[in-house]
Amino acid sequence: MIKHILLVIDPIINMMSTSFKDSFLNDFKKLFFLRIDNISIKEIKDIDPTVAFGLLSQIQTILDEICVKETFQLTEEAELNLSLKLLKSPFLQKKIRGITHFKECIERTDTSSSDFRFDILFHIFYINYLYFIIIIYIFLIFLL
Repeated sequence: MIKHILLVIDPIINMMSTSFKDSFLNDFKKLFFLRIDNISIKEIKDIDPTVAFGLLSQIQTILDEICVKETFQLTEEAELNLSLKLLKSPFLQKKIRGITHFKECIERTDTSSSDFRFDILFHIFYINYLYFIIIIYIFLIFLL
């Protein structure tokens, strides 16, 4: 549904007046990220993660007209939250996609900042731990 809304909104944004566009995009931003945050575990089953992450990058491009820094932060948080929800889902394929996206996010992160170094090391350790757990889980499934 959101994909179809973006197809309609994207071309008409340039036709809007500046004040209306800012107001509209601020409201749209709040509603969009609220919807992403409220995705339930049941909905995760029907969501294609590739499409969802693609929508996040598309919305980032649209919302960059308002505030680039805030939009980047919101989309990064939404990606990480969606990855976490994928990881928490009961479906193995979604769990693997969540771990893979965490890994991609970590690789994208600028490691030159000292504030992020501890977090990145923690996430790398956590991801390696999760890979280990998943491999053991798959191994046990095949044994039984």
